[in-house]
Amino acid sequence: MPLTILVVDDDLGTRLSISDYLELSGYLVIAAKNGRDALRYFEAHKPHLIVTDIAMPEMDGYELVRNVRSRPEFCLLPVIF
Repeated sequence: MPLTILVVDDDLGTRLSISDYLELSGYLVIAAKNGRDALRYFEAHKPHLIVTDIAMPEMDGYELVRNVRSRPEFCLLPVIF
């Protein structure tokens, strides 16, 4: 079973290029356009890694990571900004 990566970016081109590259490398990719959507997807898919933009509408990358890491089971989840 491939590792799941959550890619979060408000720029469609960036989100697609990162997602495509990771999928071609064998990962399962879940893509979100902002932090709020990412939290919903996070609940459903429990990714192994988050790749996120910092500046996004509705919820920025820092707030997303704070929300995720506030849960003890995900306090060490790797994040790439």
